[in-house]
Amino acid sequence: MSIMMLVIKVVLWILIALLALIFLLLILPINAELYYNGDKFDFKIKVMFFRVDTLGKWFAKKKSKDPEKESKKENAGKKLKDIQSVAKYVKAFITNSGKIMKMILKSMVFKRLYFKILVGSEEASKTATTYGAVCTAVYPAFSALIACNEPKNYSISVNPDFLSDKIKIFIDLKLKTRLINFLIIAIKSFKIINSNLK
Repeated sequence: MSIMMLVIKVVLWILIALLALIFLLLILPINAELYYNGDKFDFKIKVMFFRVDTLGKWFAKKKSKDPEKESKKENAGKKLKDIQSVAKYVKAFITNSGKIMKMILKSMVFKRLYFKILVGSEEASKTATTYGAVCTAVYPAFSALIACNEPKNYSISVNPDFLSDKIKIFIDLKLKTRLINFLIIAIKSFKIINSNLK
């Protein structure tokens, strides 16, 4: 009987230790950083002393494997359509997804958010037209995002570049969150979806 009790105690202590470890992992802050300037891409995730930044290395290797594609001129028209499409979906998703999307955005602390686009093309008149189209797409999308969760330090800008013949994008983002936030959101989302199905 004493051996059985000892086994039960050991199992209980193991379960308590596992639960404590899971809880610790859930409350640990997760820091994510993203940097992009057209040529360089860097993405890092840091949890305490552990850091993952393999995506940036993978992106650099992929670019170096295809030098011919890298040397080609960027198609400003295609890039404009891509920017407009992404901005449109971001705004629509934030606006229409309601409580769930707002909870996700509020669970993140944006320590830094810099987003800059330099609009250039072959002709000055086309640059001006493209600049207007990019502004119309980008600013409403970021306004919807900032309305949900205003970053501590942010700058959103779109500027014409009459000396360049292509569109350049610069992103510098740093945010902090915790896994427990997403667990809480998942539970709340389930309740919202379940109540809507009734």
